[in-house]
Amino acid sequence: MEAPKDGAAPLHILIVGAGIGGLSAALGLRQQGHKVTMIEKSKFAAEIGAAIHSASNCSRVLRRLGVFPEEHGGTPLVGFEMRSPDGQIQGLTDLGADGDKDSAQATLKDRVLSSDAPGIQVQLHLSCRIVALDTEKATLVLDDGRSFSGDMIIGADGVHSWTRNYINAAIKPFSFGYSCYRWLAPNEDLKNHEATLELSKVKGKMVEWNAGQRRVLYYACADHTISNFGAFVPADKQEQDRTSAVGWNNPGSKAHLLQLYHDFGDEVQQILQSVPEGDLKEWDLMDMASLPTWHKGALVLIGDAAHPFLPFMGQGGAMAIEDGAALAALFPHGTTRAQVSSRLELWEECRRERVERIQSFTRWNGRSSDDPSLPRPSYEESMKFVLFCIKHDAWEHAIDTLKKHIELQ
Repeated sequence: MEAPKDGAAPLHILIVGAGIGGLSAALGLRQQGHKVTMIEKSKFAAEIGAAIHSASNCSRVLRRLGVFPEEHGGTPLVGFEMRSPDGQIQGLTDLGADGDKDSAQATLKDRVLSSDAPGIQVQLHLSCRIVALDTEKATLVLDDGRSFSGDMIIGADGVHSWTRNYINAAIKPFSFGYSCYRWLAPNEDLKNHEATLELSKVKGKMVEWNAGQRRVLYYACADHTISNFGAFVPADKQEQDRTSAVGWNNPGSKAHLLQLYHDFGDEVQQILQSVPEGDLKEWDLMDMASLPTWHKGALVLIGDAAHPFLPFMGQGGAMAIEDGAALAALFPHGTTRAQVSSRLELWEECRRERVERIQSFTRWNGRSSDDPSLPRPSYEESMKFVLFCIKHDAWEHAIDTLKKHIELQ
C-alpha cells in the first residue's frame, strides 16, 4: 500500500445519498483519514429497509469498518431451506462457518456519525435537493443556494439516481415484471399458531416456499425477535386499481395478497393472515441495462445508482457495501486530487466483472421454475453460486489491486 505522505491534506469527498452504500463509503473514507460530507434528500425520519440480508462477504467488510452485526441484533444465517407451497422440504443447505448475518442501515449511520469512530467526523445534511453538479470541479449546488465543493463526488442515490444523469441520462431503470410485498412481524407471532409453530423453531435459516412465478421468503432478524417476510408476484397479478407511482413504499393490500396465495398450504396461509394491518408494503422490482462506465471526471456511482440489483440472491445490499468499502480501500491517506480519476478507473476495474456476474445470475434466479424458455436455476446451482458470492473479500481484493497498480508505475 502507498505510504501516507507526511502532512498530506485529506481529500474532501461529497457523497450524495445516505443509504447503505453511501454510508459504507463514508465510514471507510473517514477511517482512511479523509473529510466526508453527505447530502441526503430525506429527513431520515422513516428509514426503509429495516432488515438487510448481510451475507458473509458483506459482514466481512463491515467488520473491517468496525461494524459488528452480532452486536446490533444481527441473527446468524446458517442455512437455506427450499419448501413446496404445502411446506414439504425440497432442498436444504448448511452454510456452517460461512453463515451470513442480517443487520440494519441505522447501525451504519450511527457508526458513521459517531464522534468516537476513527477519523474526521462525517457531516450529514438532510432534506437537501441538488439542482446542479459539476463532474470536473466536484461541486454541488442546492435549491436553497448552498453549495459544496470537494475533490470527488460519490453518487449513492439509489435506483432512481439523480447523479446518474451526469454520466448517462439515456439509460433508465425499467420494471423487471415482478413486485414484492414486504412486511415485518414479531417472531413470537409464529408460536401462537399450530401451523407456524414448527417454523418458529427454525433458527438461523432463510426459508422459501416456491410455486414457480410466486414465492414467499422468510428469515429472522433483530436477534431472532423479528420476522422478515417477502412475497414475490408477477406484474400481471398486481392490484388492478393501484395508482401509486413506482417505488419502494407503496401500500399493499392484505386481501389481495391472500387471494394471490390462496392455494398455498396452512403454514403460508397463517403467515399471511398474521400480516399486521397497514404495515404491508409493495415494492416494484426494477432492472436496468449496464452503464458503459460508472464514473466521469470526479463523479463515481456506487450501489443501485450504478447497477440496480434485484433481490433474488440477497446480494444487492452487499454489493453496495462492497462498492463503498473497495472505493475507500483505493483511497488511502495521502491520495491526491490529481490521482482521483485514475483511482476511479481502478475501482471500476476492481468491481465491474464481479458485480455484473452476480447481477446476471440474480436475474436468472428471478425467473419462474416452470418457464420453458429459461427456467430458474436448480436449487443446487443456486447454492453453488451463493458460495461464489460469499467467499469474496472486497477490501483485500481492492488493496491487492492497488498494490499491483503502484508496482507497475
